[in-house]
Amino acid sequence: APPIVFATAGERSIGRVRFGAAYEGPPGCVHGGVLALAFDQVLNVANLMAGAVGPTKRLALTFRKPTPLHTDLVFEGWVEQRSEREVCSRGRLLRGDVVTVEAEGVFALLSAERVLRMLGPTADGR
Repeated sequence: APPIVFATAGERSIGRVRFGAAYEGPPGCVHGGVLALAFDQVLNVANLMAGAVGPTKRLALTFRKPTPLHTDLVFEGWVEQRSEREVCSRGRLLRGDVVTVEAEGVFALLSAERVLRMLGPTADGR
């Protein structure tokens, strides 16, 4: 997983990261697939903060500017709306005050017990 350090700011999940060479796509830039992986994590943290857990149904990214390697970056994620069956979340990636990527996700809304059952038995057999 990307080396994102998470915090909260009000109702937003905040992820701070500096991607190194292992995450390179285009020369000097973060690979788009890595950014999708990171946004899935960031939006799920926002969902968890809002008490909404469940798997990703759809994740869409809009790439606004190249995202450089070896640069301090900040992810933001928040819940836009929630229904009985799903939660819609949004996010953005900032390099300073420049938005490099925006994300939208739709996630199934499940009970915590159902999510734990989906994970199966733990290493100790439970």
